[in-house]
Amino acid sequence: MNQITILDILILVVFLYFVLRGYNNGFIKQTSTVVGLILALLIAIKFYQPFQKYLLPYLDFSDQIMQFISFSLLFVFVNIIIQLLGRALKNIMNALFLGPVDQVAGAALGLLKAGILTYFLVLFLAQIPYQGITELLNRSVLAGSLLEMTPLVKQRLSQIFGP
Repeated sequence: MNQITILDILILVVFLYFVLRGYNNGFIKQTSTVVGLILALLIAIKFYQPFQKYLLPYLDFSDQIMQFISFSLLFVFVNIIIQLLGRALKNIMNALFLGPVDQVAGAALGLLKAGILTYFLVLFLAQIPYQGITELLNRSVLAGSLLEMTPLVKQRLSQIFGP
């Protein structure tokens, strides 16, 4: 019979941390952070070379340094704009008394993030050929439940992304 192990306690701590952090930050802040990073990266990758040409008359550095400067400026600028938009949206939500909805949705997103993180960490641990880790995983209630999801996850991923 499985019992609560140190691994189970660590998994619960991760879940608790992510849920509380999600609740405190809210859905909008968490989402705008992720969207900001992704969008900033995509825009910086696509437009750093044209932006570099715009900066050339104002800065006199080597080509590599100019590429770094133009990429970095675009990345930071876009990320700041998205963060400001996220804050504005959060303020609107609070003004409309929808702050609690944002917090509960943030907690749910935190729960999802914790589930994904712990699933992949347990899956990674299961691949390590060390007897102590194998025994810990076998005794763990939560790790066993996460590992039982593997066939379902593989099936869903192949449906989404193909074989």
